[in-house]
Amino acid sequence: MTIFQRFSAALLLLFLGFFLAACGNKSESNNNNENSSIPSQNPPPGMMTIPTVERPVAPTPPDNVLSFFPIQQTSGDDFTRGKDLYEANCASCHGLNGEGQLPDPLGPNMAPPHNNDGHTWHHPDQVNFETVWYGRNIAGDMPAFYGKLNSEEILLILAYIKTWWNEENLNIQLDRTRTAGLQ
Repeated sequence: MTIFQRFSAALLLLFLGFFLAACGNKSESNNNNENSSIPSQNPPPGMMTIPTVERPVAPTPPDNVLSFFPIQQTSGDDFTRGKDLYEANCASCHGLNGEGQLPDPLGPNMAPPHNNDGHTWHHPDQVNFETVWYGRNIAGDMPAFYGKLNSEEILLILAYIKTWWNEENLNIQLDRTRTAGLQ
């Protein structure tokens, strides 16, 4: 099973667990009457309820994307396409040159840098791809791009980002990508 399939399965199970927990006692609360000993599910007067928001489940990336790891730095037309895609989709948060969100790109709730100062090069290509495809919601809220960018466009963006890394960081990241591909 690929890393994408495992992640998708885990995400689906998590979603199902939340769905079942939210729907678990509907039949009991719908059968409530004055003589029932089951307490009402309605909040006390004056208490605010938080509505639940259903997020769509992201499709699994195409299997052929695995054949592109490790992602190579771009040049020529691919460099230009990757740069244009990055500037249109990523630069507003991560900075035009990958410097991250100022004034403190490494601070909480800030978009991190993608250059050598950042953490992107610490992750294998598979993780970086999944982060863009599925999005992240840890301290901030990076949207999922699976509906906006196709897998080839994401690969071009990641290849463009690698042009900001020094040789040492490129080699470390390449080793991590190869190791992750063996699992």
